Amino acid sequence: MSTTVTGHRSTPLAPRTTAHLDGAPTVGTTTRVADTTAGLTLARGLAVLRITTGLVFLWAFLDKTIGLGYSTTSARSWVNGGSPTKGFLSSVDVGPVQSLMHTMAGTWYADRLFMLGMLGVGFALVLGVACDPLRSPA
Repeated sequence: MSTTVTGHRSTPLAPRTTAHLDGAPTVGTTTRVADTTAGLTLARGLAVLRITTGLVFLWAFLDKTIGLGYSTTSARSWVNGGSPTKGFLSSVDVGPVQSLMHTMAGTWYADRLFMLGMLGVGFALVLGVACDPLRSPA
């Protein structure tokens, strides 16, 4: 037996024995959480939440780019000369970086990095980039 950091004793886990359809036991196989019914429901729910959040980022990108009319009118859109960062960064009133935010508000590099960030995060969430990096190749 070994002792964990919290002081609890743990016993080494014995390999699981599972039976396949042909009845032959297989030693050492484990069951992933997503293979259970509750785990599958949780995985699907988290996937829906991930994709929905990604679509919100992509919608915000489109709204700032072409002005869909919800938070950005078409006259103030990025393609018509508006700045996606000017309103937010110029309204910072407190904090140690207030003057830096006011200086960056509406600059070409802040606008491009902000829009690239929204687009990148949106696509990454919708496509599921790095969602299950620990999955073993099957």
